[in-house]
Amino acid sequence: MTDTQLQSGDTQPANSDKLDKGVLMVAGVVVLGAIMSILDITVVSVALNTFQQEFDATAAEVAWTMTGYTLALASVIPLTGWAADRFGTKRLYLIAVGLFTAGSVLCATASSLELLVIYRVLQGLGGGMLMPLGMTILTRAAGPERVGRVMAVLGIPMLLGPIFGPIIGGALIESASWHWIFLINLPIGILAIIYAVIVLPKDDVEPSESFDFVGMLLLSPGLALFLFGVSSIPEEGTAMAPGCSSR
Repeated sequence: MTDTQLQSGDTQPANSDKLDKGVLMVAGVVVLGAIMSILDITVVSVALNTFQQEFDATAAEVAWTMTGYTLALASVIPLTGWAADRFGTKRLYLIAVGLFTAGSVLCATASSLELLVIYRVLQGLGGGMLMPLGMTILTRAAGPERVGRVMAVLGIPMLLGPIFGPIIGGALIESASWHWIFLINLPIGILAIIYAVIVLPKDDVEPSESFDFVGMLLLSPGLALFLFGVSSIPEEGTAMAPGCSSR
């Protein structure tokens, strides 16, 4: 009996939770984009000392190359769901990959720390859309009965990114220069765009619900400010409440 044949008394095809070739090809597109986004969160961490020397800056100043990226990434996530319904997942995914790749190239050309931080924010705006868009694309391609399996596939870059990011970043800085931790995204981004154009199904955009502008204006800046506060704790320390004493 094949996968598409029904067993006696069943309402679903036998082995219907298996991932077919079409789903695996879509998963390849999503994983490629996720790898770029997650790697870039960690790959820059090994370049902070290099940035200090290159731009004659303090540790707190160069930390904005990571903080700016993270804040931009977080602030765009709440907008992604509405934008995917409004413009289509394929179209938005291509825009996100293109924005991330363009930001990467600009980062490699930065002549000052201020420009590098601005370009990292641009990178984060693209990178922030890749993960939620990837999950949406995968779940639509796989269907509800295979969500668990496709989420396991998407977990691969989440696990490997923090491991290989510092290794790749250190190797590129040691063998070439810091510019290559950003330029390496150019061929990957071009490959991801071509792959997505070929593999992802054509968008079937339907009228979306009205956009909650007030909620968006409160949620995205609120999330960014929360993350900024948390990231500032190691640098600024914490204030002790009046009347409390340390033991």
